[in-house]
Amino acid sequence: MRKCPGGFDPALGGALPGEKAVPLWRHCHHHLHPGGNKMSLAIIPGSYDPPTLGHVELIRRAARLFDRVIALVMVNDQKQALFSLEERFSLVKESVAGIPGAEADFFGGMTYDYIRDHGVDAIVKGLRNAQDFTYECEIARFNQLHAPQAETLFLYAEPRWDHVSSSRVKEAFLAGEDVSAWVAPPVRKALEKKLGAQRHTHRQ
Repeated sequence: MRKCPGGFDPALGGALPGEKAVPLWRHCHHHLHPGGNKMSLAIIPGSYDPPTLGHVELIRRAARLFDRVIALVMVNDQKQALFSLEERFSLVKESVAGIPGAEADFFGGMTYDYIRDHGVDAIVKGLRNAQDFTYECEIARFNQLHAPQAETLFLYAEPRWDHVSSSRVKEAFLAGEDVSAWVAPPVRKALEKKLGAQRHTHRQ
């Protein structure tokens, strides 16, 4: 199995997808402050279209490892977004409001440019399965090439969030399913506003 940037190697520890969630930041210890304190600034980039409670849990876990964590709402040119960049930022900001050390921001450029401009120490990404791992490794290699000062750290998702994604939330909502266990109330209301009419059509 290939190594990821920052010295992370699945053979060294952690958990395989589907097993108990284990943080893997310990393999990238050289960004820790002297004395073993938390690292200073991490970003969790994503499209957040919309933000799920799985996202919120990942941010909460990362906030225990870093002084500051920024949930960075990005533009994904490969996907047609349901919510505008500003709408997604607003939803993420509201979702992380109760997490100490966590905040939200948005950016329309490349992740490595944000890293350079803001002095970011690490990029945190959540992994739900082997497919996520392969995809995120390629992105991590790219970011390391352009912004080597920031490590990419992986946290395996808790089992209850293995099946939850923004795409799945939208599909389930349109199908008439209750998504209140997957998203915060403001997100549920935003989905109703955006997709309510289509949802009723799908259910007929």
